[in-house]
Amino acid sequence: WTLMFWNAVFATQEPYKVRTDRNMQWNRGAYLVQGLGHCGACHTPRGLAYQEKAYSELSSEYLSGAIVDNWSTADLSGNNASGLGRWSKAEISTFLETGHSRLGVAFGSMVTVIENSTQYLRKEDLDAIATYLKSLPSRKSKSSYKPFIAQDQSDKVNLEIGINQFERPGAGLYSGFCAKCHQLNGKGDLPKYPRLSGNSMVLLENPVSVIRQVLEGGKGPLTKNGPIPKEMPSFAKKLSDREIAEVLTFVRNSWGNTAPPITSRDVSKIRKKCCNTTAPLTHE
Repeated sequence: WTLMFWNAVFATQEPYKVRTDRNMQWNRGAYLVQGLGHCGACHTPRGLAYQEKAYSELSSEYLSGAIVDNWSTADLSGNNASGLGRWSKAEISTFLETGHSRLGVAFGSMVTVIENSTQYLRKEDLDAIATYLKSLPSRKSKSSYKPFIAQDQSDKVNLEIGINQFERPGAGLYSGFCAKCHQLNGKGDLPKYPRLSGNSMVLLENPVSVIRQVLEGGKGPLTKNGPIPKEMPSFAKKLSDREIAEVLTFVRNSWGNTAPPITSRDVSKIRKKCCNTTAPLTHE
């Protein structure tokens, strides 16, 4: 009876209703996202009874990102930093097919979703989903992104201007552990290594996912039309909680990125929840 009560109170029972003020492509995308794709199950915040707080674009909380299995899921709103504001429809469609884009690579359970599901969708359905998602309004965020002015100069100049000649906490760690793949200017080496400048996951307000990526490492999806994914190594046994907090705070506030800082306590919590490791000593 408990489940029956929950369904009666929280579960939506109505079939999808076509919006006559939108075209058929938009309605097809809305139907797939809200129904068959059930994207809100992971990307919409949950209430006290673990119900989705919204089921359509009529609420600003719909698809605004959530915490699922100790991952902070992507913000699919039109937010210009952590959301899809800077993504084109074509980039969203390609991401759902391959798991890769210029603004990020699939992570967490989204890797499985792309490998086993969305890569097999018809192009017209991918485009419909992209059309619907691009129609979602922006929402307020503590993160922002403005392209770094010196981004197209040499790596050396970018390094000197962007991190004040290693004076900022985390800058030296980034140069030693991250820059080989992600470059000193944060632009990465696409499609092998994702950029960190303007990366939507990096700019998520809740840093759970970016912390887990550093602690556990990861690998993007392997798809029929996408690039062969490169594996990011785990740094759980190489970097202390303080070092991870410093390097991620640096990344989240360099090259035009602006996002809330990460603390050693944030990292320690995730390490205890998700990694069976003890933090190493801090490098001196």
